[in-house]
Amino acid sequence: YFASTETTGWFNQVGETAISGMKSRDENQKSLKLYAHKRFGQKRFNGAMWPDKPQVEEVKSFILRNGGGNSSSSRINDAVVQKLFGNHLYNIDYQESRPAILYINGQYRGEFGLRERSNKDYVEANYHGLEDIETATQDSYLPSSTERKNTSFSTLYDLYQSKNATYEALSELMDVENFMNALACELYAMNTDFPTNNVSMWRGLPSVEDAELRKWHWIVKDLDR
Repeated sequence: YFASTETTGWFNQVGETAISGMKSRDENQKSLKLYAHKRFGQKRFNGAMWPDKPQVEEVKSFILRNGGGNSSSSRINDAVVQKLFGNHLYNIDYQESRPAILYINGQYRGEFGLRERSNKDYVEANYHGLEDIETATQDSYLPSSTERKNTSFSTLYDLYQSKNATYEALSELMDVENFMNALACELYAMNTDFPTNNVSMWRGLPSVEDAELRKWHWIVKDLDR
């Protein structure tokens, strides 16, 4: 990885990759997930890739994204909206990104969006190495969700469905400001691929000392539509 302007932020190490995305897999240019792994010598990619997040100096994984649902046109919809909100709001989890050009074995493979993941690796990178977490997705909202049974999201879900769902009670289980900021971002973008898709939630486990991190947080992702 060669950064174009910064004197730091480059790295050269062995990792592994896999094709990423859903419908965007049909495109000739595929999105790629890239992983570091300790069996290759280093557990993380050691490079500060995000100018707007200088505190994130290493990551376990990242994505080279083909634009997703916007891959056949401008490809900047998602990045523009996420940066707009991410750079001006304090309490929001968003995917930082920057343009990148990819070469494989010296062959030019096009322009991509180099970006953060929206999973556990995101939380670890952005929250000082926090790993003791659980995650949930849009599947947790389904009535017959098995995912909800495997996480404490069921507690929040059941409270929301009950007659006791006051603001104060919900505030004990979810970071309301984080949720409001994420929802405002989705609405501003008029994202029609939400909330039935592209929902990413996380919370710290009971072992985490900071009570605020034990509440459910939402990560904004994939605003291409």
